[in-house]
Parts: sequence; structure tokens; C-alpha cells
Amino acid sequence: MRIGSTDGAVVDLKINDAERPSFEVCYPALKFKRNGRPHVEEVRAGNVLVAGVQWIVEQLALHSVVRPEFE
Repeated sequence: MRIGSTDGAVVDLKINDAERPSFEVCYPALKFKRNGRPHVEEVRAGNVLVAGVQWIVEQLALHSVVRPEFE
């Protein structure tokens, strides 16, 4: 699913468990190298609940990447 108008702001969703709605997600995340330089890295996470998917989508809508909680 593409979020907003940026080509890279994409989250892939796959249902992990239909009994307990959870998902496997893949999304672009802003990471920092040891020297402090930022780079974008694809992150894959499993067993993400609906609230987590909503947070990821909000981050992509605002920033086109998922930013660290503490920068």
C-alpha cells in the first residue's frame, strides 16, 4: 500500500494470524549510521497489531519514512 504521493512511502502487509489480527509488515525506516549519517533501510516485522500498523501508516503519511521514536 502506497501512502501519500512519495513513491518510497510503501508498506507491505500480510496477515499473520486471522484469529488475533496481526500482520507482517515491511516499510522504509530512517536509521542512523555510527557516524551519525541518516539512511533509509527496509524493515520487516512480524506479529504487528492493528495499532502498530496505524502508527507506521501515520509515520509514512507525515514523513515518507518511519522515523525513530527518539531522534
